[in-house]
Amino acid sequence: TAEPTGPNDLGTVIEVLLDRGDTDIYTHAVRIAEKAAITRVLRHTHGHQANASKVLGLNRSTLRIKLRDLGITLEKVPQEDDGEE
Repeated sequence: TAEPTGPNDLGTVIEVLLDRGDTDIYTHAVRIAEKAAITRVLRHTHGHQANASKVLGLNRSTLRIKLRDLGITLEKVPQEDDGEE
């Protein structure tokens, strides 16, 4: 089943899943939490996967697998040169 969209509060999401009679709520909750943690850490590291994997405590190859499994894509954004050398 599709995961509910809306509030980022995991407790609220679990309530929505319970109210609609979903099963396997643990799997849904873990997936939602993983996606939230990974996307937030990637924003924090400006998309740098090696740094993100260190912050998350994951092997880089595990992070790449999770990115694929969770449907998280990274856009390469060139950093602007601030003119300082």
